[in-house]
Amino acid sequence: MAGKAGSDVAELREWARIHVNRAVRISAYSAPELAEGGAPAYICTGKVFAHAHFPNGMQICTTRVLREAGGQIETVSGSTYRLGTPCCAKPE
Repeated sequence: MAGKAGSDVAELREWARIHVNRAVRISAYSAPELAEGGAPAYICTGKVFAHAHFPNGMQICTTRVLREAGGQIETVSGSTYRLGTPCCAKPE
């Protein structure tokens, strides 16, 4: 996946996918064209760590996810996140 690698990538912990209806704007600041495309649209939410603009542990929602590969997601805003433990993971 193109994008950042290594320690430059923020991590989402206790994350979940939120599928969004393409007819509904994610927020008042979302561009309508962000909902275009044939694939199901989703965003992620979770606690972010090692992000340049948010304090560790802050709950965030990403912009729409463009691609997911190798345990990372890339969003329409250009951010890349490493996916840590999902919110519904069962302890071993």
